Amino acid sequence: DIFPNPAGESVTIKNSFAEGDITLIDATGKIVLSKNISNGSKTGNNTVIISHLPEGMYWVKLVADNQVFEGKLYKK
Repeated sequence: DIFPNPAGESVTIKNSFAEGDITLIDATGKIVLSKNISNGSKTGNNTVIISHLPEGMYWVKLVADNQVFEGKLYKK
């Protein structure tokens, strides 16, 4: 799960996997963020700062445990 959506300064990724990679892709297909995340916290939540990104729609790709999760994120 990725929340909130739409997002402002940051998004939280709730995960149950040990480690994964998140990629945000803008409307032109450019990778604007690529980050490794892990389940190091007891809550299983990771915060990703997106305040530097302009407003718009982004494609989110999360690869973890040999699985790919994809979705849309709106930055307001």
